[in-house]
Amino acid sequence: MKKIYFVTIAICALLVSCKEESVEPEMVVCPLESIFPACECDVDTLSAQSEYIKAEIDGVPMCFDVVPNFQNDFGNMLLYGNIIRNNESVYYDNTHLIRNTKNSLWQIAFYLENTHALTKTYPYQLPRQNPEVCEIGELQLNGGGISFSNPFALNKMQLQVNGFKDGYFEGVFSGIARAADGLSSVQIREGKFRIKLTQINRDLNVNAPPIDR
Repeated sequence: MKKIYFVTIAICALLVSCKEESVEPEMVVCPLESIFPACECDVDTLSAQSEYIKAEIDGVPMCFDVVPNFQNDFGNMLLYGNIIRNNESVYYDNTHLIRNTKNSLWQIAFYLENTHALTKTYPYQLPRQNPEVCEIGELQLNGGGISFSNPFALNKMQLQVNGFKDGYFEGVFSGIARAADGLSSVQIREGKFRIKLTQINRDLNVNAPPIDR
């Protein structure tokens, strides 16, 4: 079900040169409404330490509060640094917010690029006038062999990040996500997210090898 979205940061750079027997918990089966399972969050969304993504999708309240089984922090990562090319460097960052529903039937993902999250003035919106250079983003909703997505752009998806404090990246979102075939879509309302990001500082060296003459 995982669908990994690879951002093209290099292109942007070029543009801007118990011993006791344990008891397994009972699995909660969410009632089906349409193609979406309506689930309550396992976490306390009012807690200062809670992490989740939730929204009303085609009228069905859904909550994504389970961390996907990635081998690293791909699902809650702020990767940032400089792209170094021919002795010049350009700042970049990639932000990932990915969570599953409790029954793992659906996954939601935000992929953001060049947010400048560490130095941003909050709140901020996407889309907006005068964005950062190469600042883009996309929402993906995957499950049941269906994939919906749309960029954070005018008349598509809207994102507002309300703050980034103590590592918690939080805000609201809404809009329309379309299926890959372009024939169907889902309406997303009252979206809210709060994810603690792992910050990774990593420079990328993309110097071209010398040309033999």
